[in-house]
Amino acid sequence: MSDKESSTMETSPVSAAPVIAGDHLPRIVIFVAGEQARVETAICRARQLYPDYPRVFICEPVHRDWISSASSERVFVIEQPFNPFGRRAADLRKDLESSPIEACALIIAGVGLESLRFRVFALRLRTQRFRLLGGDARNDSKQLDRLSFALLTGVTLPLGRLRKIEGKVRAHVGRIAALLGEPRDLVPKGYRFIRARLRRLSGHIMGGLRAFQGWILAAYKSITVWLRRLQDQISSGYDTYVGGWLRDLQETYDSASQELSALTEEALAQAVEVQRLSGMERAAGTGNIKHKVKSVAASLGIRQLDRRYRGIFHDLFREPQGRWFDSRNISGESISLVIGTLGPGGSERQAATTLIGLASRGYRNLNLLCNHLDGPVNRFYSHLLEGCSIAVSELYEGIRDANRAEGAETLAYRRLKVLMDKLPVELKDIPWYAQAFLATRPTIVHAWLDYTNAKAGLAAALIGVPRIVLSTRSMAPNNFALFQPFMREAYRILAARPTVCLLNNSEAGARDYERWLGLRRGTIKVVRNGFDFSALDPVEKKEKAREFRTRLGIPTEAPLVGSVLRFSEEKRPLLLIDTAARIAERRADVRFVMVGDGPLREEARRRAQARGLGDRIVMPGNEKDAAAAIAAMDVFLLASRLEGLPNVLIEAQALGVPVVTTDCGGAAETLIQGSTGYAVQPHSTDLLADAVLRILANQAWRETARQAAQRIVRERFSMSQMMDRTLDAYFARGEFAAMQAANRRIANTLEATY
Repeated sequence: MSDKESSTMETSPVSAAPVIAGDHLPRIVIFVAGEQARVETAICRARQLYPDYPRVFICEPVHRDWISSASSERVFVIEQPFNPFGRRAADLRKDLESSPIEACALIIAGVGLESLRFRVFALRLRTQRFRLLGGDARNDSKQLDRLSFALLTGVTLPLGRLRKIEGKVRAHVGRIAALLGEPRDLVPKGYRFIRARLRRLSGHIMGGLRAFQGWILAAYKSITVWLRRLQDQISSGYDTYVGGWLRDLQETYDSASQELSALTEEALAQAVEVQRLSGMERAAGTGNIKHKVKSVAASLGIRQLDRRYRGIFHDLFREPQGRWFDSRNISGESISLVIGTLGPGGSERQAATTLIGLASRGYRNLNLLCNHLDGPVNRFYSHLLEGCSIAVSELYEGIRDANRAEGAETLAYRRLKVLMDKLPVELKDIPWYAQAFLATRPTIVHAWLDYTNAKAGLAAALIGVPRIVLSTRSMAPNNFALFQPFMREAYRILAARPTVCLLNNSEAGARDYERWLGLRRGTIKVVRNGFDFSALDPVEKKEKAREFRTRLGIPTEAPLVGSVLRFSEEKRPLLLIDTAARIAERRADVRFVMVGDGPLREEARRRAQARGLGDRIVMPGNEKDAAAAIAAMDVFLLASRLEGLPNVLIEAQALGVPVVTTDCGGAAETLIQGSTGYAVQPHSTDLLADAVLRILANQAWRETARQAAQRIVRERFSMSQMMDRTLDAYFARGEFAAMQAANRRIANTLEATY
């Protein structure tokens, strides 16, 4: 046997929407045999029955010229005798089943060996639908299920043999009748006798054949009915007994699998929590042997999570993504900033300040994308952007209907849906960011904070945004409760891309991220926070500071120690309360204020009552004009466990208020030790209280510190310096130009881990 394929052309059918590469539509397999007229009629009928499906014809060489294949059709030519169980048949079956088979159609030509071989081969294909095409003038067809088609195939050969016997008998009788048609040398009476006998014999034979054929068909119908009953009984018995047992077994397995999965996820979650606590204790310097042992054990779970997300992200970038949109339509000044909210935080304030700086330098196509903008808290700093030509939008949670789009846009949105199907639940919002970027077509995406950096950064890289800047803040996220296990591998794969630039706002923060990610020192560049110091003029804030004291009932002459903070674990508001209590024990005239809000505010209020501070401490919540609150203070106190580059310390010094802070992260980078304030190490209430009381007791030192602090912060943290370095990062200028080559080296280093 030598099967061969006469045409290998196969294209997808025309449809209204573009077809994604790799889609496999169900196909129709048509077996061709018989006379030309019947074949051509049956083929037309098949095309009418299945207009929207790709069709595959299987025929003998003699039938090939009768088939005019369309663009969505393939033709396989096989030579007889065809063995439906042979090696060539196996290859043909593999090729046919490369896509799902909707149905098999057979053009009825006869019931001989060729028809039997085609029918047996059709039964080997994975489909439940069969159709017989008559190809006669009536142009009829009959649809069968798999069982009926199998039974019909079983009686094909006996019926074919009977029809051949019938044909041969008819032929012999005809020839004898022809010889006796002109009996010139026989007695007429004898001739008539013989002819009558022959006709009677022929009638008996034909009657017997018809009876036998009728018996076979009746037996076929009886067997079909019996088999269907048997099938129903088996199905009923299966559902009642075996099916019920299997369902119970499946439910037990699913339950055990879910419990095992839950235990695994719980163990991994505990590993993440232990790592976070390890970072907290490492930052606080209170780690002990027991916790170090737990930390080492938890690192095994963290490695497992790293491998999981490494595989996910590696698969995302395994295949070339191509162009999601036409880069010629991108504006050279299109810049999109991405952050979680515009809530009352230092990073949110700096993001708004960066947008204002870009607008002041003439950039007009500016966009701000926030995860959430609902409620006044999440829009706390939105008033800073009023009057600027900045488009502010909220992340759309879902994939928009893209039927209105055309061409490449449709392909991009269909890719987003495919991308969403590939991602686990915790990463489902990556396509949402990609969708937002497809709408704004930015040249530069600048993301802020770890959660947004990871997801928006991956989305921008996947769709080919030319430049991606990720602003990390504070210290590495494994030190905080907001840490997510996908963050590290997301940062690592992004750091290896030449188009990505990583920033931090302090030297301490940059070095901590490099340690956590395993990056070479200097990979993460430092862009210090910048401030519009015109809004931090102590003279202008003096009257508002007096109003702030009056509104809260704080006497003008009373020394005021205060803080502006978020009441969260890493800011340690309870340590602030304990320090205030220690100061109150030594000076009865000192008052305290804690501006801000957060999950620990009520607990801090209860701690203040328990420590006897009473009405000597005030917690007014968030203040729109935080600078006025700071200007009302005599000493600014910060007791954080971990910090990046605290904005409030810079703002306090700009307003002429000396500062006392725990020496953590980049806090010490904001001051001159002993000249503008104190960074205390270790973090104890006694040392913090001593530093505050030392400042309150020395009026001359406070005046000197006020003048020095105002000068130093304006030199170190000017808005112009921040904008210069930010634009260098955007356009890969200066020291940032060498980062692309460095990132390629990172990619080579990380390749071994993939």
